[in-house]
Amino acid sequence: MGEGLDFAVKYPFSSAAKEILKSDGFSNITDEVVELAVNKIIDSLAGKSRKRIYISGAGEKEDLLAYVTARIILGYLRNRYITNKFAVNESKKVHSYLNEESGETVDRVAEELGIKTKVNDGMLLVPLPVFLKFTPRSPHYHLINRCITNGFVQIEKQEKKRMIEEAVRKHLERVPLVKKPPQKIISAAKKIINELPKQEIQATAELEDSHPPCIAELIDAVKKHQNLSHPARFCLAVYLIGIGLSDDKIIRFYSNLPDFSEKITRYQVEHARKRGYSVPSCSTIVSYGLCRANCGIRNPLNWHKGRRK
Repeated sequence: MGEGLDFAVKYPFSSAAKEILKSDGFSNITDEVVELAVNKIIDSLAGKSRKRIYISGAGEKEDLLAYVTARIILGYLRNRYITNKFAVNESKKVHSYLNEESGETVDRVAEELGIKTKVNDGMLLVPLPVFLKFTPRSPHYHLINRCITNGFVQIEKQEKKRMIEEAVRKHLERVPLVKKPPQKIISAAKKIINELPKQEIQATAELEDSHPPCIAELIDAVKKHQNLSHPARFCLAVYLIGIGLSDDKIIRFYSNLPDFSEKITRYQVEHARKRGYSVPSCSTIVSYGLCRANCGIRNPLNWHKGRRK
């Protein structure tokens, strides 16, 4: 039971966790559990990941219930920004656990999420549809860079863990709607709202201008606190540099992203400006899967040149 409980606490989305919750009849959400749930969400807003030390199985069960309670609170809040921050934080936590697990346990977690792999002639293979569904949108995972055999894509062990992380994130972003929760859930939700960053992100005047469809969609996604792939972030950053935004304005805008890190973002934006990276051409935008219309402008920056004529 102890080993099963340990697995369930690390991977609370698993069938093992659901069975424990079901068999133990966790119907009474205590104030202590609600407080733990609130702390989980607040930690995610700050990008913190705490690993509790359990004195007994009761503590582990309490933590498991806190995860469920956090999901209930998120379902009541219906705040995409908070939900996405929680999903990113928890999925990264799962990845850190996987780095300490045996291959058998990694396989178990993967299969829980619909990621079934096989080994053939020493190669780790995953079905193509699964690869496309659970890999990050970055050039590293483009099929052109992959070995594909009979509908299977070759991957590395670490890439499998990254796919699991992505699958967990997507799972956690889908939160069931909660309309009439107990009063303690409503109070907890208000507490979380009060913990949101006090400085509200405002769109700069430049971003209210007209933009090509591919860029307009990326800007809208950032405003809605949605995750962007690495190519999308790069394209948007060099485009914003190209239309004259300062580094500080770009960084301020990017702080809407659920996994925002000011240090990393500032380095990347300053590096892109210093190196003089140009905005990718429309053909490259198409290869990234970011094109949204046949504008005939060859490069997103030409959108502004055309409108000024």
